[in-house]
Amino acid sequence: MYNFFARQIKDANWRFMNFGYAYSPGSSCSIDLKPEDEMDRYSWQLYEHMLRQHAPGTDHIVLEVGSGRGGACYLTNKYYQPSKVIGIDLSDQAVAFCNENYQSDSLKYITAPADKLPMADQSCDIVMNAESSHAYPDFDKFVTEVKRVLKPGGYFMTTDNRKSGLLSDWKESITKSGLIIESEVDITQNVLESLNAQEPYKENLISTRVPKWFEKHFREFAGMVGSTMYEDFKNRRRVYKSFILQKPT
Repeated sequence: MYNFFARQIKDANWRFMNFGYAYSPGSSCSIDLKPEDEMDRYSWQLYEHMLRQHAPGTDHIVLEVGSGRGGACYLTNKYYQPSKVIGIDLSDQAVAFCNENYQSDSLKYITAPADKLPMADQSCDIVMNAESSHAYPDFDKFVTEVKRVLKPGGYFMTTDNRKSGLLSDWKESITKSGLIIESEVDITQNVLESLNAQEPYKENLISTRVPKWFEKHFREFAGMVGSTMYEDFKNRRRVYKSFILQKPT
């Protein structure tokens, strides 16, 4: 599916494919987005709500596993200006799309599986992972790889969803990884509010850029209001969480 989208949708302004995050009343994004990035506010905030807790420094190396269409790496590089940002994704077509549109001296994308990261031991300060790990065949092996590439004291920031019956298995895998859980937050309502807010924007994307024969499937994939995914979040048959984990020093 991701290869299909990378081949069919070449628009460099379509930079994200996640459900997004809406801040609760009284809270707001820590980044003052430029006008050209405003369209990606909710999708970007899915990352920013974690990154703000330990913002990358200018000497840091940031790795994203499951970089998709490249938006999170691109905006992390743009607004935080770390030494290096690397995006890794299994889809070679998505990686080619990202390198064609966003690559720079401090930003690149690599094709690789999540459970075999092409990074040296203790080489990364921050590893990001958003709305991707639920699709990995071996989540435990993925987290082991994350721990390997993190520097001592480095942070693993991950956010994703699971069916309610699988939450305990997810938490057990994280706990036994040896990484220290600094925070665990249920953000299901924030994701629902994001889906509500993005509905008109996504409707426009679907009507103008998604092939007619694929619209029904894409609506489910995108969590449109009334879709099975949306209703599962609404009725808490599916829960969305974010974790901040630290590698022991």
